Amino acid sequence: MRPVIRKPKLKHIIWFLIFCIIFAVGYHVTYLVSIEDRMAYPHLFTLLESSTYKETYMDGDEEKTIKLDREYLLSEGDVIEQTFTYTEDCFLSVGARVYLDEDETNEGTLLVELIDDATGEVISEAEYSTKNLDNRQLIMVSYPEGLAGGFMNRELTYRVTVEEMGEDEIYFAMGDSDDNEGASLAVINGEEADDLVVALRGADRQLTYWIYLFKIGAFLLFAAVAWTFWTLALTDIKLQNVFLPVGLAFALIFLVLLPPESVPDEIDHMLESYERVNAFYGLDTEENDTAFVYEEDLNALDTFEKTPTMLELDEIKEHITDTGRVEGSGIKSHTYMHATTLAYLPGVIGIFIARAMGLNGYLVWFAGRGVAILFYLAMMYFAIKTVPVAKAAFFMIAIFPMTIQQCCSYSYDGMIIEAVCVLIAVLLKWIYYKDEKILKREIFFLIYSCLILAVCKGGCYMPLVLLALFIPRERFGDRKKTVIGKFLIVGITGAAWIICTLGYVFYVLAPTGTESTTLSYMDAEAYTVSDVLSNIWVFIVPAVRSIVDDGCQWILSMFGTTLGWLEINVTSWVPIIMSFMILVSLVPVKNHEDEAMIGIPEKVAIVLLCGISMGLIFASMFLDWTPKDASYIWGIQARYFLPLLPAGMLLFRSRMVAIERDLSKYFAVIAVSMYGMVFYDMLIVLQEYLE
Repeated sequence: MRPVIRKPKLKHIIWFLIFCIIFAVGYHVTYLVSIEDRMAYPHLFTLLESSTYKETYMDGDEEKTIKLDREYLLSEGDVIEQTFTYTEDCFLSVGARVYLDEDETNEGTLLVELIDDATGEVISEAEYSTKNLDNRQLIMVSYPEGLAGGFMNRELTYRVTVEEMGEDEIYFAMGDSDDNEGASLAVINGEEADDLVVALRGADRQLTYWIYLFKIGAFLLFAAVAWTFWTLALTDIKLQNVFLPVGLAFALIFLVLLPPESVPDEIDHMLESYERVNAFYGLDTEENDTAFVYEEDLNALDTFEKTPTMLELDEIKEHITDTGRVEGSGIKSHTYMHATTLAYLPGVIGIFIARAMGLNGYLVWFAGRGVAILFYLAMMYFAIKTVPVAKAAFFMIAIFPMTIQQCCSYSYDGMIIEAVCVLIAVLLKWIYYKDEKILKREIFFLIYSCLILAVCKGGCYMPLVLLALFIPRERFGDRKKTVIGKFLIVGITGAAWIICTLGYVFYVLAPTGTESTTLSYMDAEAYTVSDVLSNIWVFIVPAVRSIVDDGCQWILSMFGTTLGWLEINVTSWVPIIMSFMILVSLVPVKNHEDEAMIGIPEKVAIVLLCGISMGLIFASMFLDWTPKDASYIWGIQARYFLPLLPAGMLLFRSRMVAIERDLSKYFAVIAVSMYGMVFYDMLIVLQEYLE
């Protein structure tokens, strides 16, 4: 069914023009702050080393030694030349450092030239005003056409001419010839210097692709906001259809900005997925904490460690389309995650397809993430489409920074978030909208979600499945079918938990004796189940203290204010505004039929079941991570509570309050627009890691 398209009104055009102006200003500022500054100093390497000499002095009765830089005082008319052999194939620029007093203003000019010794031609030149120099600045001369190749072992000469010089002193970085074996001595005003060379630095890369990625990301963000604004303003399109392109655009941006391994524990989840593909090929290792990895994939995995540097990202860009695979293999250790293949299904499918196609190591690891994105889009689309009320709330949960980070990675935390959203959406429809038909796809998604909750995280979120007990008899026809239907939902979940997860639960709870275990990651004793049963306060006290001390931070971080191992701090305005919009979107609209009014029994059940899930989370972290006599529970992450949000937010639905009009469209546009701040914060923080 084609959506109805209306003619735009003047207010739509004005609001969109305002957005375009704000976006253009934000684009320009972000480019100047996050992109241009990074491009100003490409990857540097040593051509001719700067060296130091030692000087001793007496500090009272103690003799101390300090190192001083070799420096040459520049004077007007000086011509300093340094011949050198370029050591890389790619050439961008060459420079040397100057030292000066930044509090002084020095009127003068330095001319820097690069000469090809074979032809005597000046390849490039640059002129520097001395009053604009900074202390320790590299005065670079760059290739006029950007990055160029063919410079390996090429003889070049770097020349600095002091055309003018004021009264203030400027020094030039020099090195000792002894530290630069085989280098020609510096020539100063036509004469060779005694044992001195100019300390040169080279730059062999211009990371211009970062500009292209920024522009592509900015285009995707603009397209997402424009799509959301115009479709909701001018058509009757459903919110789930708005989500698909928006979710895809944001997922792709996250895929680029947060490469594999940057999501918490993702390396372990990646290797767990890889092991399950190995099992298909009969390549299992005997230990649960090791994985057989082909050399090609191992090399890529090492590149992704935590997050690649800009230089490594440049290498990835250059080799991402390479064909053929490196021979050999290795064994990689990892933490055993105690989960089944179902928990890693997207990663397993992606890696299997990539390896079957013979793709290079980079694409093998990206393939699993790519399939995870498809699962994320399908599950969240179904949840938004199925939920009968509060679609805007589910829309915003689907595009939380934390949701996208987890769902578009190898981590099974994302599978849990998706499963709970689907579970709550289906149960809201089945419990409260008795006249609407149950569809086969709803049964499939519900069972799949229940299985995910049973086999992931030790079943901590499985209690939410018990909300199925509120499904009314009318849904099944008679009492017998009702009992069978509910038993199947709860029974299948319980059976999956017993088969796949019970062993992990025993692993966490063991030993049950009075003796304590020793935590493997630190030399400390852990609490046991018997410790807790004999004195429940050893658990309650640190649990309460953790909630009091960290509860507010968990709420903010749960929405994505601290992303990944990189600890990307997204501005708190994003979770605060989105939380407010979620609460308002839960309020019924006057004169709109709304049957999903959560009753007191259901609310009590939600509080109880969410409380049980929280208790299980606390208990598992307490027994598995927390050393004895700790004042709080160790290892709790804010993202652990995000799956409880779809159920917990239903507590705020009530007939006592109503709003005049449906604000879902406005909230969707605002939520998508705020991603400008999210991506800005990500770019700012990533500068610290990508240099």
